[in-house]
Amino acid sequence: MDDLEEQLEVLRLQLEQSMAQTTEAQQEKAAAESEWQAQKLHLEQELARSHQLEPAAAAAQRIYVQRERRMPKLGGRPQKPEDPDVDDWTSDMENHLQASPLSDQEGLDFVMDHLTGPAGQEVRFREPRTAMEALQIVRHVFGDVDTMGAAQKAFYTRIQQPGETLLDYSLALVKLFSKLSKRQPSLSPLRNETLKGRFASGVRDVSLQREMRRLEFDDSRMSFWEFRDRAVSWIGKEVPKKMATHDAMSTTVGRDPENATILKKLDAQQHQLQHMQEMLTKQQQQLEGVRSSRSWESRRSLKRGYNAEGKWICYVCGAVDHISPNCPKKVSASKPGN
Repeated sequence: MDDLEEQLEVLRLQLEQSMAQTTEAQQEKAAAESEWQAQKLHLEQELARSHQLEPAAAAAQRIYVQRERRMPKLGGRPQKPEDPDVDDWTSDMENHLQASPLSDQEGLDFVMDHLTGPAGQEVRFREPRTAMEALQIVRHVFGDVDTMGAAQKAFYTRIQQPGETLLDYSLALVKLFSKLSKRQPSLSPLRNETLKGRFASGVRDVSLQREMRRLEFDDSRMSFWEFRDRAVSWIGKEVPKKMATHDAMSTTVGRDPENATILKKLDAQQHQLQHMQEMLTKQQQQLEGVRSSRSWESRRSLKRGYNAEGKWICYVCGAVDHISPNCPKKVSASKPGN
């Protein structure tokens, strides 16, 4: 009996010890799980924060490298059709330099690398400090030297040439207007109206001229490019029909008082514009003649013994306080021993 009780007591103690160990293990497991959950939450937060910071950091470290643009080399004034235009070349070079993150020295080196022949020698001898100074030298020495009158005449007398498409003609007009507006900045706000008027007057097709004048009269706010596109579309679709029914159209226009009135107004405006342009060209020529005459009179006065201010000058020494008979040098030279 005693042995049985002892065995039961031993089993009870072992059971209590086992239960205590189990409870301790469960507590350790719960603590480990809690710590693991805390670490997991911390890692998730750090990962989310890194994902949020990654785009900003990448944007801060991202470097944009502009694609290299091939620029033609300039040797001076164009001598062949493939040679670049000086004004176009300098404008393209300025745009390229403004879009490129280059220092003053790097920009100057870039310009010098694209200058050859007389243009390169001229710029090197003048020793510019920046790229813009180099471009100013190129534009001043090798740029277009036409006068105001010549630029006006080139634009207002430009008509569509035989075999020239409307697209080529319109681009030629825009180029001539750009040169003219550089010499006459007051024309820049009238760009659309001036180009549309010259384009409508310069096309070779008479029926297209009338259509363009009517369109210009109906919608004066239309841009030049839309105006040009309308002309191209009309030539491609309507001209064959107009040519086939030219006589019928002429009869209809003659019978319609409203259309006839519009055409008369357009013709009158066009004639008035041409007359004003002719007067402007004549005035410009007269002004240049007056300037040339004044320059000649000035040179003539100097030859007769006057300076630029109209005072007598001495033929012997060139002074303005006396004339040659009273020149001290002449008197001293005439004395014996001198």
